[in-house]
Amino acid sequence: MIKKADLASALRNNAQAIANANSYNLIVDGREYKPSSTEEYTTEHTLFGDDNKIGMEDGSNDFQIGIYQLTVNVPRNKSNLRALDIVDTFTLGFVRGTELTVNGQMVRMMESSVTALNYNQTHLMYAISIKYSVIH
Repeated sequence: MIKKADLASALRNNAQAIANANSYNLIVDGREYKPSSTEEYTTEHTLFGDDNKIGMEDGSNDFQIGIYQLTVNVPRNKSNLRALDIVDTFTLGFVRGTELTVNGQMVRMMESSVTALNYNQTHLMYAISIKYSVIH
């Protein structure tokens, strides 16, 4: 069985380490947050995939492919290039082949993609979708 708490922790720990090293504000999944219009911040969401058996036997390992999403938000009075700098920093921390482990649960990064620029009344936004795989 894939332990979703360990999987989410591995991804979050890596994102938090990147955020801390660069003085970024990471808002963790499920935390209520009301940003000011002048504040940069990034939100995280783990989109778990289905657990699939690798073999036919009852004791076979499970395999999952899912997406870890980080949404970078910068104030509209800043350039979208500032947002892309933050996107690049996070993406470098989740490059293909990166392996993260918590309590024996290993998560491997497969690929990442970035959406087109979105915006609301106060912020410019790019979403990074990081595809991961996990076997347990």
